[in-house]
This record gives sequence, C-alpha cells and structure tokens, in this order.
Amino acid sequence: MIEGELHRNSRFALTYGSVLGVLGNVTRGTVWRMLIPEKLETPEDKLAYVVGVVTGHFAQMEDATNSVRRALGGDHTIAVGSPKYESISIVLDDCKNTFKEDIRFASIRDDALSLLGRVTEAKERRNDLIHRMWAVKLGPDGVVEYRMLQDILEHELSTNRKKRKAGPKGRTIEKLADVDDRLLHMQRSMNSLWQAVIRLSYWHNQPWTAEVELQMNLHREMVSGRFDLLATGEIRLNDRAVADALQIGH
Repeated sequence: MIEGELHRNSRFALTYGSVLGVLGNVTRGTVWRMLIPEKLETPEDKLAYVVGVVTGHFAQMEDATNSVRRALGGDHTIAVGSPKYESISIVLDDCKNTFKEDIRFASIRDDALSLLGRVTEAKERRNDLIHRMWAVKLGPDGVVEYRMLQDILEHELSTNRKKRKAGPKGRTIEKLADVDDRLLHMQRSMNSLWQAVIRLSYWHNQPWTAEVELQMNLHREMVSGRFDLLATGEIRLNDRAVADALQIGH
C-alpha cells in the first residue's frame, strides 16, 4: 500500500483499481448490493474486495456473451474461459451484426440489440472505474470515503473556488456497486438470450407449439430486462400475465 500527501490537510492511502476477481455473495437492493465479509477489517481490504467482485462478475458476463456468439454460429455449448482471449467489444459487435442480418432471430432482434447496447455501456462504465487508481480517506468523524484519485487530484489542484467548494467529482465506490448490480442483472438476460437463440435456430421454418411460444415470451421479458433479481437469486417478472402463464414469481 502506498501512502501520499495530496494536500496539506488531507492524507490518503492509495490502492490500484485492477485486481484479480474475487467471488463473493451479492444482493440487490442494499446500500452496497454486496455482502462484505467481516474479516475484511480495513477500508483498503473492503475496496479491494469490491473491485475484485466487479472484476469477477464482468468475467462471467464475458463468458455469457461468448456463449451467445457461439450459439449464433451453431455451437450450442456454453463458453467458459476461452483458451484464446478476445476483446468483448469484438464479441459484442459480432453478435450485433448477426442479429441485424440473420432472419432466424428477427422475432427477438430489437430486444437483443438493446441488451447488447446495455452491456456495451456497462463495459465502458466498468472500465472507467476499474482501470484507475482509488484513494481511501478516513475523515475526522470516522467515516471512510472512497474516491477516484484522478478526481481528488483535480480537485486539490484546482484554482477554481466553486469547484473546490463543491468537492471532488462523483466517481465513488458506490458507483462500482451499481455497475456490479447491472452486470448480475444483464448476465441473467444474456443467459436467456443464449437459450432463445438455440430455440429459434431449432424452430426456424417450423410452426411453434404453445410451449415454445410460452418460453419465447419468457425470453423476451428476460432479454428486455423486465424483471427483478432477488437476493435469493430468483427472478420476479414485471409482466404479471407472463408470470402467471409460466407459474413463476411476479
């Protein structure tokens, strides 16, 4: 851990934002949306844990996205840890192009493209938060504050009185928790998109049964993000009619 004097009256402990993924329990609807183990006693430990969880969940999102691309190409196996790393940006672009051009997936095209767009936005937000240095400050009242080092430096060195009075920019550790929440939600959507692609590939040019129609309704709700992810890991659909038809939570 590096410690540095950023301002005469402010002492911060610095830590790098990029760490290996650390799997942990995550819940929605809480302040942090994460359960911090009690053994993580220092602010630096907690920061490293939060960053690690987000990194790990993003890796799972990458695998889910790779599975969709493989299914679009006819390979219906789950992609887990490709032996050759390929940027998720390339994978997302490939998926978008296929959904735009392949008539087999026309019925879910708009929802799929919208989901891929949301994943792209989450990727950019995640990269902006992960691939930077964070600073941890313990205030006089004992409250720990996590801030992006770049934002703190710009604030400390600013000659603009209004900016200095307003405080550093809003890139805080809570933003990381929000990104993680979105990743978990979109991973469920991506898994459902993978299943939808497999069904549409099989049933192309065939009349759908009532069961297939029902399952595709579920996939549309999931891919569009019209559901809540509960702390138990279960889903709750926003559309009561679809939920009743499927006899699942709503």
